[in-house]
Amino acid sequence: MRAARAGLRRLSERPTKETPVFRTFFFMRDVASLTRRLLWVHGEENGHAP
Repeated sequence: MRAARAGLRRLSERPTKETPVFRTFFFMRDVASLTRRLLWVHGEENGHAP
């Protein structure tokens, strides 16, 4: 989560088959949040409505 707030995701933090479900959920939630922010920035820079 800390890396997502900084705008980065480390490949070493990716879930594996042994990762508990709740940790995988938090990882995917962080990826989705980062994706939304990147799309928002892209839209702002290119003059698209939010």
